Amino acid sequence: MDRKEVLEKIKEWLDNNSEEGENTKYTMEIGKIAFKKGYLLKGQFLLFAEWKLYTGRFKEPNLRKCDKNSYDKIKTITGKALNIIKKSNPKDDLTQVKEAIDILDDELEGVGVPVASSVLTLMCPERFGVIDTLQLPKIFDKFDRELFQNYKNIEKWFTRCNKEEKKNKYCTVEEYIEYLDFIRGLAEDLNKNTRDVERALFELAKNP
Repeated sequence: MDRKEVLEKIKEWLDNNSEEGENTKYTMEIGKIAFKKGYLLKGQFLLFAEWKLYTGRFKEPNLRKCDKNSYDKIKTITGKALNIIKKSNPKDDLTQVKEAIDILDDELEGVGVPVASSVLTLMCPERFGVIDTLQLPKIFDKFDRELFQNYKNIEKWFTRCNKEEKKNKYCTVEEYIEYLDFIRGLAEDLNKNTRDVERALFELAKNP
């Protein structure tokens, strides 16, 4: 698919699926409140992690790891990451986003890049989208390679994730940053928020 075809498919899907699910809307309302306060409480953090890890055999082990983080640690670390995001310029923030993701990933147990991306997305869907290593690579692999001329890390990511070995299905922070920049560009072309584009791509990958 070339860029025009990709945009048309996203627009068509969003025209018929404009609303988030009730659980996601509820979680995002909590996220907006937390974003204004500038930190997450432990219950909110675990809710966000569970939202991302809703299925799969790694859900319970990962949630147990997340639960090992203390109330104070979660409040401090999420506050540090959010402070960086809130001070950044939304039109030129990729360096700051990488810094915030690194903080969440490195300093909180159970948090990898996918969960960190979910935390930011649930609090600020206008600017962020969730990374998914199971479905999204399937549709990215159908895009014309010209779309990724400036995104070599993304191409490596979906090529690796589309291999059979489960050990390949992960995402580095550098790959997430390029992915975020890419879907933000699509969102800008469609006058949609970043989460909407990510959501459409995810569903189109599941139901090509």
